[in-house]
Amino acid sequence: GTIVSTKGRFENKDYKAHRNEEEQFYPIVVLVNGGSASASEIVAGALQDHKRGIILGTPTFGKGSVQTVAPLQDGYGVKFTIYRYYTPNGRSIQARGIVPDIEVQQQSADGTEETAAGILREKDLENHLEAQPLNGEEDVLEDALTGDEEQNGEPEKQRRRSENRYGELTLEELRNDYQVMRALEILSGYQVFSDASG
Repeated sequence: GTIVSTKGRFENKDYKAHRNEEEQFYPIVVLVNGGSASASEIVAGALQDHKRGIILGTPTFGKGSVQTVAPLQDGYGVKFTIYRYYTPNGRSIQARGIVPDIEVQQQSADGTEETAAGILREKDLENHLEAQPLNGEEDVLEDALTGDEEQNGEPEKQRRRSENRYGELTLEELRNDYQVMRALEILSGYQVFSDASG
């Protein structure tokens, strides 16, 4: 079935999965939060719409648009939106994100829930693209940018990459991750019910 659809001014396209020769069914729990964006939202939305997995965590970022950059002189460019992403059931991801089936806040080390108040999402960005065009208007030029701006002598993209590198998780870290442990409980429960009904 359909994994994701893209809809734009001049073209709409469906991207589909193809059945394996041998059908396999096993339980899936997908962990998401405000940092889950773009491709991860597409995967979560497809699994949710096809009822193929349980989405657990907090609402995702909401990056449901495809941009392209038109180069200008002197290294400048203009970035504009050409498509929007839609889940198999036709839901727009843009500025809405994927709402989990089971909402579970992450817990800090002292056992208190960490709220999503400090997490920046697409809808919080200035001049963000709305989920649907208003009054049938077409998308207009979104924003201008200056390529790879430097901050503190380091290119912006490189700086963001280095900030987001966590390395491998240890077993101890996973055991202390509240959302991971809730997902494990769900998977364990699925196995218990499968054994009982089999």
